[in-house]
Amino acid sequence: MTLWALCWVLSFILPHVFVSAAPGSCSLMSSDQLQSVPGWASLQAAVEQGYGTDPYKVVTNDSQFPDKPASMCAGIAKGWVWFEYHAKVQGHYKWSFKIEGILPNADDRRIPDVARVSYPAKLRREADFSDL
Repeated sequence: MTLWALCWVLSFILPHVFVSAAPGSCSLMSSDQLQSVPGWASLQAAVEQGYGTDPYKVVTNDSQFPDKPASMCAGIAKGWVWFEYHAKVQGHYKWSFKIEGILPNADDRRIPDVARVSYPAKLRREADFSDL
């Protein structure tokens, strides 16, 4: 196949690939975003019931486990969350959980639209000066 023929074929394929991936595409989710979902208390309670309430850190998209991402698609949380305990719990420091496994209802995994939240002017001003 010549270079021209290859470019011609790709000109028909690539626009459809990008168009089909763009609407409703997913993005990586932060631990703060995950902790804002309505079902967070249920997820946290399930983990603490099985592994205790010792201090831990909530981690999404752990670089050691790139095959277990946490993402949001159309405002719904999905994927994996890691609970990193400061001390060993049952022989390990880290435990991973499938978000959909603990919160099967999509409404419990819906990430709030913070753009709709309005804050009083006083809070906005204080927040604006907090990083100075």
